[in-house]
Amino acid sequence: MALMVRDVQQGDLNFIRDSFVKSARKIAMTTGFEHQQLRNLLDKAILFHWNCTVLCEQSEPDEILAWQISEPGHRRLFYLLRNAKYRAIKGLGMKLLEFTMKPGPLYCAFVQPAYAMYFAECGYDVKLRPYIAAEIASYE
Repeated sequence: MALMVRDVQQGDLNFIRDSFVKSARKIAMTTGFEHQQLRNLLDKAILFHWNCTVLCEQSEPDEILAWQISEPGHRRLFYLLRNAKYRAIKGLGMKLLEFTMKPGPLYCAFVQPAYAMYFAECGYDVKLRPYIAAEIASYE
């Protein structure tokens, strides 16, 4: 499988929004967030030039295997998620992260506890930083 990373395209956004809300709602720290608040948060990150990158196969560039939103030039990660349809293929999210950031400190707005442990096993020192979400929410 030849993988590639590409920037988000307009046609990707509904899938990314829906998968983010569905996944993020499972994290205890998002209790109390409304569906639309989470969608708006993701949209603001993209609108204010956080990188939204997609992992896909070179032969199927429209099929999202995993996606992430990260701050350009920094080690801050808004969110990373692999497509549930490809659950059987292990390590897709990690492959995307490795394409964009070398192991080391990783400051996350939200992170699933199981992902944090896996990231640590792969050399990333995960630091939960919920204020990143508050900062993005305050963008005007």
